[in-house]
Formats: sequence, structure tokens, C-alpha cells
Amino acid sequence: MTGGPGVRDWWKFMLEGVALVLVVIAVLAGATAVMDGNPSADEPSQGTTTASVPDGEYGEKSPSPSPSAQPRADGDDAGQWWVLTVLGVVAAGIGVRLWLQRPPSVALDEPEPDADQILTDALNRLDAASTDAITVCWRQLERLAEVRGVVRGASEPAHDFARRLAAALNLPADELTTLGGLYEQAWYSSAATTYADIEAARACLQALLQAGNERRR
Repeated sequence: MTGGPGVRDWWKFMLEGVALVLVVIAVLAGATAVMDGNPSADEPSQGTTTASVPDGEYGEKSPSPSPSAQPRADGDDAGQWWVLTVLGVVAAGIGVRLWLQRPPSVALDEPEPDADQILTDALNRLDAASTDAITVCWRQLERLAEVRGVVRGASEPAHDFARRLAAALNLPADELTTLGGLYEQAWYSSAATTYADIEAARACLQALLQAGNERRR
């Protein structure tokens, strides 16, 4: 939902984070500009770049190197890196703090389809000649049972799991056992699903839907 308290909190933290990041960037840029633009007070003036000294026996003169061309002292570079390191640690700490204080994300509640909806969808798939109607129906029934605390074992056959599935969904076990066997045949067998398999699945689905309707009366 737009405009809720969670959304407003998220925007507030995001704006605070952007502002703090901009401040850190400005401080880093200013510190770098100051350290790169201000020469040391102990350095001589750069205007004396034409000073010369005698060189050679003929008295030729060669220009002395400009003071600005001299390498900086190691202490200056160490000081710059120390300041940048401290500012980087501060920025990382601010980022971690914002991440820990972020508002929890709220998942949208999507209604879980009930067994009748799953069975009806499978019937519609069979009517549309969908070859995956049996496998999709069985897997959805398994997920519905898992939500209710009944999980199929990794090596448990579907037709054996049907008994526990029937108890979890309050559906007839015989029809679910037949449907589980059809699922195993459709999923694990290389043979194509036959018309007889589809009709058997249709009969199971219709019986399961009828049992659910009678139970609600």
C-alpha cells in the first residue's frame, strides 16, 4: 500500500542516507582539494625557477630544478591517506547504521489457494487438453499441505504420501492415492499420458471436489 507508515519510514531513512553520503563526499572533496592545492609553507617560492649554478670548466650554467618539481615529503602523503582512511571509516559506519535501522519490509499477503481451487484448476486444464494438469495439481496440493505442516519426504512415493496429504487437506484418501499414482506415472515415466490416464484423473478430481462440497454442507 502506498503512503503507509512503512513507506514513509523508508523514504525518511533513504533521504537521511542520501544527505549523509553527500556530506561525506563534500568533506572528502574539500580535504583533497586543500591538501593538493596548498603547498607547504617551508617550500621556497616558485618564482626562483631561473636560478643557475656554474657547471663545467667553461663556466656554462644549467638551470636548477624548480622547487615545485621536488617530490613531497613522505609525511605529507601519509597525512593525506590517514585523513581519507578516517573519513572512509566514518562513511562506512554511517552506512551500516542506516542499514541496521532500515524499516522492515512488509510482504504483501497473497491468499493461499484452497484445495477446491486447485482441483477446479486441474479440471479446467484437463478440459483444455493440458498435458501438465496432473503434475501441476499434485504439486500445488503438496505445497498446500506443506503450509499446514505436512511435508513429503525426499524419497517418499507420492502414492504413500497421499494418506498424510488426505489428513492434512481433509480429502478422501483413496482418490488422492490414485491421483498420486497418476502423478508418478506422468512425471517419472517416459511414456506419454494416455486418454485413460486423463479420464482417471478427471474422475479423481470430480470425486474430491464432490467430497469437499458435501463436507461443507
